Amino acid sequence: RRCFETLSYRRGLFPLFPGNVTIPPAVLTYSLPLTTSFFSREESFEIRSDSVRFVAVEPPARDRPPDYAGAVGTLRIAARLETSASRVGDPVVLTVRVHAAGNVKLLPRPALELPWATITPGDERVEIDSTATRISGTKEFEWLITPRESGTQVIPAIRYPYFDPVIRRYAVLETSPLTLEV
Repeated sequence: RRCFETLSYRRGLFPLFPGNVTIPPAVLTYSLPLTTSFFSREESFEIRSDSVRFVAVEPPARDRPPDYAGAVGTLRIAARLETSASRVGDPVVLTVRVHAAGNVKLLPRPALELPWATITPGDERVEIDSTATRISGTKEFEWLITPRESGTQVIPAIRYPYFDPVIRRYAVLETSPLTLEV
């Protein structure tokens, strides 16, 4: 004869180390009035969930790319320059955007080397979408690129090796090469 509202709490878990993991029981403490009167006493209750156990597995060492930095998930990558033309000594912002289903916050910065420019790592921005059954989002990495040489300069494809737990193997994404007129 009572109406209840069901609340469900979900949390994404990303183990950081391999091994057996035990999550202790969740505890819910609540109180209900004994009568419908505003001044009614309340009766308190406490319930506990079961413990949860699972095994966290490290990505395999076999077939691991030599430049693998720890990225895990299902990924896509793109790169863009804030402008396609600049002058020697004037910095340009390069942004690499990684979209992932997985632990977006821990995605490592891609490696970048340009012999014709000075490179300064910039900001990192993270957007998380936890509304779906798999947590996903995007992480953007910025660099300030200051050209030291004039002419048509190329930012080569940026490699991003990762382990995809859905297909259970390593893969390498690459951005499209970008051109900068200096």
